[in-house]
Amino acid sequence: MIRTLALALFTGLLPCAILAETMSWRLATVVSSQQGSETIRRGVALFSNGEPATLTLRLRPTASPSQGRMPFSTHTVYRFEDGSSFVVVGAGFAAVSPEGAPLPVENLIEGNFAEGSGRYLGITGKVTLRSRSGMDRSAHGILGDQFSFAQAEYTISK
Repeated sequence: MIRTLALALFTGLLPCAILAETMSWRLATVVSSQQGSETIRRGVALFSNGEPATLTLRLRPTASPSQGRMPFSTHTVYRFEDGSSFVVVGAGFAAVSPEGAPLPVENLIEGNFAEGSGRYLGITGKVTLRSRSGMDRSAHGILGDQFSFAQAEYTISK
């Protein structure tokens, strides 16, 4: 039994034995436009292997703020120099002031890869993003008003 399972795993006949890979990146964004309740942010990501990507993040509240928290959904497109891309769809809660402005505290966003192209065609997996928004862009040394760190576990079906 064990020999048969090991042989199936080694020869690729057992589809559930795909091992996930990991990647991590940092990103900085700024608000580029506001369309109704949707905020569009643009920025750059720097992956742990040194590779850069540009990104467009669409953030949309999913309910009214309550008790200092506002639920939201995200749709983020990452584009790489070689033309490859991937999309992450996620959700989280933002800490907000009584006036509804984002507070400069860490927020957690959890999501999934929704699609990919080029070398990311067939990507699936989970993404966790820790984000700090509401930063003062006019402060010395601040290059954006939202900074984040992301980690992902993913597989790419061939």
